[in-house]
This record gives sequence, structure tokens and C-alpha cells, in this order.
Amino acid sequence: MTLAGASWGDTMHHALRSDFRNRIRRHARRTIAASVVGIPAVLVAGWLLLQHKPGWYRPVVLDAAGLQRASQEAAAAAAFISDNMVLAKPFDVELADESVNEWLAAQPRLWPDRELALPAQLSRPALRFSGGQVFVGAHYENDGWRAIATLALTPQLSADGKELKIALARAGVGSLPMPQWILAWLLAPPSPTSPMDAAAPSGDSEGRPSSFRAVRSVEDLFAGVRVANRFVWPNGSRPFRIESISLQDGRLRMRLVPL
Repeated sequence: MTLAGASWGDTMHHALRSDFRNRIRRHARRTIAASVVGIPAVLVAGWLLLQHKPGWYRPVVLDAAGLQRASQEAAAAAAFISDNMVLAKPFDVELADESVNEWLAAQPRLWPDRELALPAQLSRPALRFSGGQVFVGAHYENDGWRAIATLALTPQLSADGKELKIALARAGVGSLPMPQWILAWLLAPPSPTSPMDAAAPSGDSEGRPSSFRAVRSVEDLFAGVRVANRFVWPNGSRPFRIESISLQDGRLRMRLVPL
């Protein structure tokens, strides 16, 4: 009985070990098979997320008639602001993002001496005014990689109206959050200058607007860049401040107060 019991026990032990090894092998085969199928799926999903283009990102391509229209509208907008600056009374300005995008496309013709200081990897800029934010996008291409890089900026006046704070609310590449190293890289070259930025403060020794001198890290961008709420309109060098600002439904609305 003892020998028979021992033999039966050994047999069961070997059987259990064999069954355990078989289960491990089956699990390993299933894991490998899942990986073989899953890794390409993850790569494809990641590629699709990178290739996502926001619905608001619509860079403009202008023909000859479009260039003429953009030139006339930009000249009319500048004349309207200049005329009201002379009157020295508060007035309202409203800009449609469609018009601003046309001005961006026509920038080399409209402002040949004020080139957009975009990194070479970025092109076709476009923006959108919505929900109290300015959404800015551009086509990014480098070493075969292509994606739409986007920023969401929130401008806000201080309670006493003496400062304007512009904070970075979100940065993305396609549908994915933008890595911090890309944001850090964007801080290195001169900051982009918009066609309406003629009234901005002068730049520093690195070519960046003076309001960006204190920006040394990505955290500074999210915390917000603060600038004095005092600007100078170039036509006649007339100082002014912003009394209110609104960004809704594709419209930028501001009340400007000549000083």
C-alpha cells in the first residue's frame, strides 16, 4: 500500500506539473499572438490620433481676387482703428477669425517687412475665436512626420485692468497632448508675430516680444504671460488700453480706450 500510494502520488505530481507547463505555454502563445495583432493596432491608432485635424483648423489659400479682398479688408480695419484713435474716445473693434486667417495667408503681401517668425517646421497657420479662447494651429512637418500642432490661449484682463494675462490652456499634436519638449523647443526661436501685432511691445535681444522675457519654462506659459495693458497704435504712435475682450462664435470683440 505504501509503495502503491507513493507511486500514485508521484504520478499525480508529474501530471499536475505537466498540466501547469502546458497552461503556461498556452498562455504565452496567446500573449504573443495578442501582441502580434495588438502592436500594429496600437501603432495605427496612435498614427490616426496624430493625424487628426481639428474641425476649426482651416488655413486659407487665396487666389488673386482673394488677395485683393484681404488687402482691402485689412486696410479698412486699420483705417477704422486709426480714425477712432484720433477721436480719443472709447470704441469697439470686432474681428472675424475668417478675416484674420485671410490676412495670415496674405501676410507676405500685406506686411512684407513683418515676416511671421515661425520655425521652419511649421507652416499654414490658422486660428479660431471660441469659448473665451484663441485656438491657434499650424501644420508641422519634420523628418517625414506630419501633424497639426495646436495651442489654446486664454486672454484675461486683471481685476484692476492694468494687466493682460495670456495663459496657455492646452497644447496638442493631432488629438494627443503636445510633449513638453516640443513646447520647450517652441520657446527657443522667436515667438510668432501676428499681422495685428504691430501694436505689441518691442522685442528683446533674442528677437522675442519683450512680454516673453520672463518666460523661461513651459510652466510659465501655463501660468500665464502678463503684459502691461498699454499698447501703442503705430499710425501716429497713439497709446491705448484694452477695456474689455471677448472671444465667442468666431469673433474677437474688444473695447479700446485711447490714452
